[in-house]
Amino acid sequence: MQKDYIILSSGGQDEFCKLYELEDKRNIFNNKNLIFKKDIFVKNSTGIVFLIYWLYNNKHYIIECGFYKIIINNIFENEEYATFTYKGKSRCGYVFNDIYLCISALENNSLLIWDLKNKAFYKDIKFEENSGFELICWNNIYNVLGYDKGFIIFNMEELKMIKKINIDNFTYKGVKKMKINNIGECIISSDNKGNIKLFSFKNIK
Repeated sequence: MQKDYIILSSGGQDEFCKLYELEDKRNIFNNKNLIFKKDIFVKNSTGIVFLIYWLYNNKHYIIECGFYKIIINNIFENEEYATFTYKGKSRCGYVFNDIYLCISALENNSLLIWDLKNKAFYKDIKFEENSGFELICWNNIYNVLGYDKGFIIFNMEELKMIKKINIDNFTYKGVKKMKINNIGECIISSDNKGNIKLFSFKNIK
């Protein structure tokens, strides 16, 4: 994008996603610095849980992930790209390899995958836990799902769950990937007691 934009959603059941242009990114806390441009989506009765930005064929899309429904629309053009319905409530997700939308569905203990290029459902990978706080790509091969007691790892080449890692006495509330000198890519997580732990998956198989 040539300019800087911010897309906001309150997560409410009757809200639109709103697109703002940021005139001066050095002063993002000044309300006058944000210029409203447009409402992106029509009313979504399922509510919006999280948004994913997706660049495809030089077009800019927003993937609106709600309860039981996913809506994909072009940000700047009047184009409704796709709508998917499913069972369960998504909490986290991202686009793998620029084509595959992966989300964790809470109610049916599944990693759900859609082929965005062909606008079709692709795979349902079952796992034991019924919650996930963050879904992270690792080495362009694996999906690492952080849940309340550890990690679940999926091989995206074989399209299956390969490992479950339980961490004793630790309840996760957030999972992010970061890069640290002399260590490489790591996963950092925190809990509601103020504890922070750092993990590195060097031998993930």
